[in-house]
Amino acid sequence: MVDAAIPTEAKAKPFRFKRPRPADLHDNDDDFPSQKHASRARFETYHPHRHRHHRRHHHHHRSNRSQPDDSASHMPREPSPVEPLTAFREALFDALADDEGAEYWSHVYGQPLDAWPRADVERQYGGAVGDDDYAKYVREQMWERSHGHIIEERERRARQAQMAREAEKLRERKDRKRWEEEKEWRRAMEKRVRKREEKEEGRRWEEAWERYGRSWEDVLLKRKEEQGSDGNGDSGKSVEQKKSDTRGRIPWPVESGKAKHVSKDAVELFFRNALSSSDFTAKSVSLRAERVRWHPDKIRHHFGGQTIDDETMKLVNSVFLVVDALYNDSKGKD
Repeated sequence: MVDAAIPTEAKAKPFRFKRPRPADLHDNDDDFPSQKHASRARFETYHPHRHRHHRRHHHHHRSNRSQPDDSASHMPREPSPVEPLTAFREALFDALADDEGAEYWSHVYGQPLDAWPRADVERQYGGAVGDDDYAKYVREQMWERSHGHIIEERERRARQAQMAREAEKLRERKDRKRWEEEKEWRRAMEKRVRKREEKEEGRRWEEAWERYGRSWEDVLLKRKEEQGSDGNGDSGKSVEQKKSDTRGRIPWPVESGKAKHVSKDAVELFFRNALSSSDFTAKSVSLRAERVRWHPDKIRHHFGGQTIDDETMKLVNSVFLVVDALYNDSKGKD
């Protein structure tokens, strides 16, 4: 009877709870809602009266917080943690399902989730894209959109780093070029200095050779004068004094021309450097003449056998051996 009295239009429709929206659990990202807030939102959506009653009960029994509450055992538990990508994927496909879901999740995330249609993504990658890959792509795009300043800063720093690397390479090239130029300049300077030193050394040995030749001319001239005057020019000197004078009068083939500097190496150095500017034939002729000049019998003839002591003759013999070896060496190359 009661049911017949109530019009059909006035009958209440059965109440249906709205299906829960999965919460996004982005890892340590403040730009996305946390699981705690999402769980609390779902709980308040499903049981608003019971949740408010629980809050009032908790307020009146704050002193008995440690005592068990029988009414709390009937309250629903918060859902267990969900993997961040799984939660986001569920939110994404819920937003793609209808406009209501798209609007809801757009408010939750602060930006629309349906801005990257799956067809466009698959066209971009040239093939089918799985749910997880599609969710990752959308999530990355959302992050880039909400963190544009960070991306710009990264790109700016990357450009600065690239410019710094290019500047460093340019500096290295300039330093290398400058080093090569300085090296070439030093090489040229060393070459000029070496050439000047060689020229000066050659001139020094030429002067030493000319001085050596003039000294022998003076010796021969004085010998002729002594022979013309019957050798009485130094008749008042003792034999020892004559021997000492003879050693000092001999033009020794060393750069200084003195007997105290005579040695095998010094004599060889003198002839090699003094005759270095001469051609092969002229050098051979000069060495043959020197070989005759320094023969021990020829030295006795020029200076008198009795006026030459044994030490002086040892020096003469050493000079002759060096000249003889140089002459024989020049004949072997002929």
